[in-house]
Amino acid sequence: MPQFDTEISLNILAISCFLGIAAAIAMRKSEGSVAHRFCTWLFYGCLLKVGLTAVLFIQIPSGIGLLAALTFGLMIIGTTWDFRASPSTPTIS
Repeated sequence: MPQFDTEISLNILAISCFLGIAAAIAMRKSEGSVAHRFCTWLFYGCLLKVGLTAVLFIQIPSGIGLLAALTFGLMIIGTTWDFRASPSTPTIS
């Protein structure tokens, strides 16, 4: 099993997760603007980076590598979930 330098590994993991969440927020906030296309491509790039980080860091014995997998899931849910209020449906009486 390869040896990991703890400080470098944690920095890579933290930066990857932070950029992934920031890209997901930027994509949601840019809906309807001219920057949405750029933010979408930024999100896809960060999604790939966080996914690869999750795969590479899953072999760290402490389990801290699961943070990247959690971030990956939060990025997907955060960008696909519709947080807007839905119109009320009429009830049949």
